[in-house]
Amino acid sequence: MQNKYAVCVVNGQIDDIGFYDKLLKNSSLTVCADGGANFLFEKKYKIDFLVGDMDSISNDALEYYQNNSKIIKYPADKDYTDSKIALDLIIEKGFNKIYVIGAFGDRADHFLSNINLLVYTKDLGVEVKIINKINEISLLYSGENTIYSYINQTVSFVPISDIKNLSLVGFRYPLTNKNVCMGENLLNSNVVIDKQPKVTFDSGKLLCVKINLKNN
Repeated sequence: MQNKYAVCVVNGQIDDIGFYDKLLKNSSLTVCADGGANFLFEKKYKIDFLVGDMDSISNDALEYYQNNSKIIKYPADKDYTDSKIALDLIIEKGFNKIYVIGAFGDRADHFLSNINLLVYTKDLGVEVKIINKINEISLLYSGENTIYSYINQTVSFVPISDIKNLSLVGFRYPLTNKNVCMGENLLNSNVVIDKQPKVTFDSGKLLCVKINLKNN
């Protein structure tokens, strides 16, 4: 499924659904986790699958998507979150590139759980990006990683394990073979100065946070 992607909509916070218009319309598969469908219902966006225990979706949205999507209902008492269930379904359908929207919001535990799913999906060989109007969060593993960005974009990195021999090339604040421990605050608010900056390291896991996204 080269060049194809799926969108997973979860029930956090979306201030402006129109920001995601192109992303949603060009998606090959859209899966909503329960109340995530409320956001898409505003403009009657197409949903392929609606999953979850249906405890947070509005009655109007549920009635609409009962006739316009496939619903897979789960019991309220279950082992996994609706977000993970939605991602698992997308992966089962053969997609290895997924955008998650609606993951930010008031519930810090839900947000951190969604961040944790980046590790789960990365281990399966699936590229997942959590986005809103300002941020894009992805997970980098060891090796050479090209950061697709634009000049002067702010990019921060957060180590979620110890990082060995980290090099940053194409950034205002470069590094060469620097060991960075989890908990260090060394990698915040760097700035892109090259069209394809590189992040290379020998071992560890590194969150990449791009700030000020362009709505293309």
